[in-house]
Amino acid sequence: GWTTRSFWPLWFGSDNVFLNCDHVPYVENKFETIRLEERRGKIPYMPFVRVPHYVFIGRKPATDEA
Repeated sequence: GWTTRSFWPLWFGSDNVFLNCDHVPYVENKFETIRLEERRGKIPYMPFVRVPHYVFIGRKPATDEA
């Protein structure tokens, strides 16, 4: 929705945290995905607001050099 695309990048940008929808595809491309979870989490002092975030666990891809 609008808040995910527009509001949250503006909100976090004021603290020099730059959200980008290309982060998840980038890490999935660069690393072997072990686990990826996309969630919404609470913000302190804002009880009904949830901000999207992700948890990514990955490892360097194996190389074929032997």
